[in-house]
Amino acid sequence: STGSFGRLQITDTLLYDNAILDVGRSAVADPTVLIDSATGGDPQLHFDTGASNRSALIKFLDQGTNIGFINYVHNGDKMNFGAGSSTSIRMTVSEAAIEFPTANVKVSGSATSTGSFGHGHIANNLGIGTTSPVRMLDIVGAGAAIKVDSSDHAYIELDRGAASNLSQVRYLTAGS
Repeated sequence: STGSFGRLQITDTLLYDNAILDVGRSAVADPTVLIDSATGGDPQLHFDTGASNRSALIKFLDQGTNIGFINYVHNGDKMNFGAGSSTSIRMTVSEAAIEFPTANVKVSGSATSTGSFGHGHIANNLGIGTTSPVRMLDIVGAGAAIKVDSSDHAYIELDRGAASNLSQVRYLTAGS
C-alpha cells in the first residue's frame, strides 16, 4: 500500500491527538471537509481551546499566503475578521457592537456600490460636524452649508403644518 486513500468515512467519532489534521495537501485539487447530517440533524463544527482565556483561529491561505482569518478572542469575547494579505483586524464583532478598527475600511450598502445607501433613518437629532446636535438637523463647522443642485427644479420647501404655526428663514450672526 502507498498510504493513499480516496475517502475516509467516519460514522461516529474521530479522536486525533496530534497537532494537525491535513486534508488534501498537493494531491487533491479541491480538498473539502464535509459535515453532513444525513439524518436531518444540525451539523456542527466546534472549536474548543481546552483552557480559559485562549483564542480559536481559522486561517484562509492561498499557496501559504494569508488571505483572511476569523479569530475568536476569549479576553473580551470578540470575534475578529481579516481579509487580504494583511494581518490587520478589519472588523470586530462583540455582543455590544460591530467595530471597524482599521482606518479606511468601508461599509457598502450593496454589492455594486462603494458605500452609498439609498435611504437612512435617524431616530432623533442628526448632527453633521457635531456629536451633540440640538435640532433635528444640526450642521456645525467653518463653511457649514446646504447645497441644493439639480438638473431640474431646485427648491427648499418649508411647510408650517398648520395655519397658526410659523414658517421662517432666519439670518443670524454669531447665534443672534
